[in-house]
Amino acid sequence: MILWSSRRLERAIVRGSLDSWMKVKYLIVPMIFSTLMGPPVIFSPRYGQTPPALNSLFSFIFAVVSAYLIYWGIKKCYLLNRQIDSKAFFERIILLSLPITVRLVVFMIPTSIALLVLLALLRDQFPGLLKRASIIFSALGPVVLYVNFVMLESSFRRLGRLIAEEAEYIP
Repeated sequence: MILWSSRRLERAIVRGSLDSWMKVKYLIVPMIFSTLMGPPVIFSPRYGQTPPALNSLFSFIFAVVSAYLIYWGIKKCYLLNRQIDSKAFFERIILLSLPITVRLVVFMIPTSIALLVLLALLRDQFPGLLKRASIIFSALGPVVLYVNFVMLESSFRRLGRLIAEEAEYIP
């Protein structure tokens, strides 16, 4: 599996060098990552019976923004795929998502740790900050989604160029 390099994967797609079981693995791995991406319970603030209304409101807002970004990003990739050749959209989006997901996970682990350390260092200056940590971490969701779809869009554009170049060489 090509886990890091989107460009290598794009070339493999154009060459047709991935068998069907390998392609299924590109669906399985991101699903496993997505289950692991939620904030660990150990870092979740303790509220008592119910979380503060502000936390719930922001969680709802970030969920709505995330849903919109998913719609926007997938639609954008779909339209790009139609410009390429309208073939194998589901396969391509699944395959191209994996290296992006891996890179984002690798980036988010140290980023999340650094953010936790920063929050811990600032807790004395801002006493209510730790109770709002879930809002801060929830805000990362839409940001990461946006970056994900920008990277995915770039990957579709490169794939389109590779397919066009390949078509030029076929007599």
